Amino acid sequence: MQQETSETQEIERTKIILMRLAQITNWLYVSDRDICDVRRLDFDNVIHIWRNDHPDNSCHYQIENQTGDGNNLIVDYKDGETLTEKTLSDIDEFIKDKSFKNKILVHCHAGMTRSPIIALFIFSMITGNHPLACIGTIYYNLWVQNNTLANICRTPLEDIIKWYERNGNRV
Repeated sequence: MQQETSETQEIERTKIILMRLAQITNWLYVSDRDICDVRRLDFDNVIHIWRNDHPDNSCHYQIENQTGDGNNLIVDYKDGETLTEKTLSDIDEFIKDKSFKNKILVHCHAGMTRSPIIALFIFSMITGNHPLACIGTIYYNLWVQNNTLANICRTPLEDIIKWYERNGNRV
């Protein structure tokens, strides 16, 4: 009986976690760290966004691995701060060979600030659309699916726009 209760609780926990997963497109998803712990293998590629000053807020993958691999990229990024050239370059390199067939998960601790801004960059670079043309898709899908309003900060948005205008797109 105890095991059944535990399994039932785990199923309910997974359902709640899945409700926090937002599908931006048929290939791009945004969520919080919990989805990584329970469903990471459902995705072809995962970008784990963490803060090295708050390692306890990281997913288990990041805590256990500290570095990424061909299917996982770990990005150290604090809410609202500048997205450095290196960070954008690392993400761009990671997604360079990805297509509309690869399921990409972007997650941070809460899935409200850092994940949406990184997802915006990915969405813009893969589709070839200007970041300002993509921003509504991010806001809309997070709101409609999760009742969450993305907190896209000005500084990283400017960094993404400048990167896009300087480097163009791949389409």
